[in-house]
Amino acid sequence: MQHHTWFWCFAGFVSLVAAVGILLRWNWAKFLVYFLSSGIVIIWLYGLVLSLRAGTFPYETLELTVLGLVPGFVLLAATIWSADIVRRSFHVPRTSNFIGANRGG
Repeated sequence: MQHHTWFWCFAGFVSLVAAVGILLRWNWAKFLVYFLSSGIVIIWLYGLVLSLRAGTFPYETLELTVLGLVPGFVLLAATIWSADIVRRSFHVPRTSNFIGANRGG
């Protein structure tokens, strides 16, 4: 077993709590989603940088390199899309305090 197993178990538990919170429309749950989304993006970018520094990336051909990036890009797109869906579902339209803002014309 890897020594980071506890971290991934904790991240999974926090994800589950965030999902339940979003389903129950608890306002604080959106911040958990934002935190987890940011963490996923940062960890993916960190892994990419480590691969670049270690010389294991890019691959031998352009095709292999692009194919190697596809799963990561799908993960990033799904993560950012999920955070945006949460943002839009919890968004409260702002009302303007400007005196003439609600008048026609």
